[in-house]
Amino acid sequence: MLLLSKGLNNNILLRIRNIRRIYRQSLTNEKLSVDEFKSLLENVVFYQPHIYLNMNVTREVTITSTITDALIRLDMKSAVHDIRRFNYVCKLVKYLLMHRLHTLSGRSQIYLIELLKVIMNHVLGSFNQMSIFRELLETLKASLEQHNYEHIGSSQLWNNHWEALKLMSSTLENFDIQKVSFLYSTP
Repeated sequence: MLLLSKGLNNNILLRIRNIRRIYRQSLTNEKLSVDEFKSLLENVVFYQPHIYLNMNVTREVTITSTITDALIRLDMKSAVHDIRRFNYVCKLVKYLLMHRLHTLSGRSQIYLIELLKVIMNHVLGSFNQMSIFRELLETLKASLEQHNYEHIGSSQLWNNHWEALKLMSSTLENFDIQKVSFLYSTP
């Protein structure tokens, strides 16, 4: 798995270098021929995260995937920063918080809370989608209240979820867009 991720990272770095080279050459006086441009652009194919789910169990293929594995392989934390995938990630997180939080394993619960923190940092950094994040926090609170006595994992884990909810709520309440935008606009 580590070798795969190293190879994947090297592949992504190579593609980023090709994009930078194309960009630099487009800014300089050196003109690229159409063939050179096409050959550079063909090497820039981005990796789309995917996961193979085997629905049938056979003797030859015994792959099991947990929901945490799927979320990690689909790179949900990076998907938050992609505007095309942000709404999808938020809907998925909302569904998991609403219907499945109490039945998920402890690691999956922790990953969902970490994903919420990444969403919070993105929302606070971009000054957008505050209402979506508030809905996610309300969904988390409702789920924690509803399944307080019927959850998988220790009570300490559940208390940690409550603490994370309080921290994220207080961070969102203390966030003032005008104060932050004033700091960025001041030379």
